[in-house]
Amino acid sequence: YNKSNISLVRTLKTKNGEKIVEVFKSPIIDISGEVIGIVCTMRDVTEVKNQEAKIKKMAYTDSLTGLANRRGLYNYVESQLVKKYADVTIMFMDLDNFKSLNDSFGHQHGDRILIEFGEDLQTICKNGFVSRIGGDEFVIVWEGKMNKELATEMAEKILNLLSGKKRKFNKLSASIGIVTGNTEEDTIDNFLTKGDLALYKAKDQGKNQYVFYNRDLDKKRCLNEEIEQDLRNALDKDELELHYQPQYTCSKELVGLEALLRWNNDKYRKVPIVDIINIMEKSTLIDEIGKFIIKSAFSFAKKINNNREKKVIVSVNISAVQIMKHNFVRTIKKIIDETGVEPNTVGIEITETVLLQNIGENILKIKELKDIGIKISLDDFGTGYSSFSYLVKIPLSNIKIDKSFIWGMKDSEEYRTLVKLCIDTAHALNLKVVAEGVETVEDLGLLKYMKADFIQGYLFSKPLPKHIIEATVLQ
Repeated sequence: YNKSNISLVRTLKTKNGEKIVEVFKSPIIDISGEVIGIVCTMRDVTEVKNQEAKIKKMAYTDSLTGLANRRGLYNYVESQLVKKYADVTIMFMDLDNFKSLNDSFGHQHGDRILIEFGEDLQTICKNGFVSRIGGDEFVIVWEGKMNKELATEMAEKILNLLSGKKRKFNKLSASIGIVTGNTEEDTIDNFLTKGDLALYKAKDQGKNQYVFYNRDLDKKRCLNEEIEQDLRNALDKDELELHYQPQYTCSKELVGLEALLRWNNDKYRKVPIVDIINIMEKSTLIDEIGKFIIKSAFSFAKKINNNREKKVIVSVNISAVQIMKHNFVRTIKKIIDETGVEPNTVGIEITETVLLQNIGENILKIKELKDIGIKISLDDFGTGYSSFSYLVKIPLSNIKIDKSFIWGMKDSEEYRTLVKLCIDTAHALNLKVVAEGVETVEDLGLLKYMKADFIQGYLFSKPLPKHIIEATVLQ
């Protein structure tokens, strides 16, 4: 006989339904130490167990959609798949531009979209485990490794769901990352990391598409992390400097200089500077390095314009991350005070995509800067939404026609027409026009004929270090 106490939980069927009881058994032992009987007590724990089950369900369930949440996803993979060392196919997705939908139509409308999208995912992905792991992020897990054709078909079904055929989704789209693997070889955290890499690659390629994970994405991530770490030390090591590309009139009279960041590090000399800036924008580095760029350019503007009769405008490019900061205007004004530069000798260049992040608030910030004399340029005009209404709404000084339009003029009548239209429209609104990427005498001749105001490109000068600018260009 077992002389220890025993506690058991049992389910009993009664005429009123099932009851959950806790059974506690304790032996009766005589003076000689022999078990001569058992005392058994029962306690109804139905309500307690039901509450425990409810709390557990709440812990693993998304309260809005009723789908599994992040904890529920982890629990499913670890309890159902890891023990089997199962092959899996996982799709990671989030809804493109969902924040804009929330801002435009309200969070209640956004919540309804999430609920309906979750329901439709369950219908389409009948054999999959569907979860919402946060915001507009969904993850679907299938046991078994799908072939590429089947996974592609499933991803396209999901994208078609959002393609506008269903009016309720307001023409939303999704970016999807697809990962296959085995739970013996990878943890759920590794799957999530790989899925995020594939998903963000889909976003970088234009959204509304799917990307399969591959090892090259991991190499890219490792390189980006290495670049970010080395960038953090670049200022202290004095590796960052500005080059300046001159802007001229068509008769080669100097009017401005555009400041361009250069990183003097041989390890990354083959990495495009635009990729480095993207890494800065995705981290906090853009704050520190952005201030370094503005302060260096403004100091240079102060230096070169001292005792100069015809002032030269030194301009810097501003990213969406910078202009979205609540203290952006205050930061610019503080740097002007610190450097002592005249505001009418500096400029900022912004793109349409920067403005669209929060167009109303950004226009107010730009207006405040223009009111103190700073020149405002709309950069890369023609590559974004290219709405001429921006030229009316935004307090601009000039527009910069993107180099792809200039390069297209030689072989395309359509490009020549578009460039002429941009120039004529800008002039009608009393705006100056800068043509970027001018590399040939033929380009210059066409732009002279179209009455472009300023020229920037390798025909006249490539970007140069400031000591060469001072020694040659400014002379």
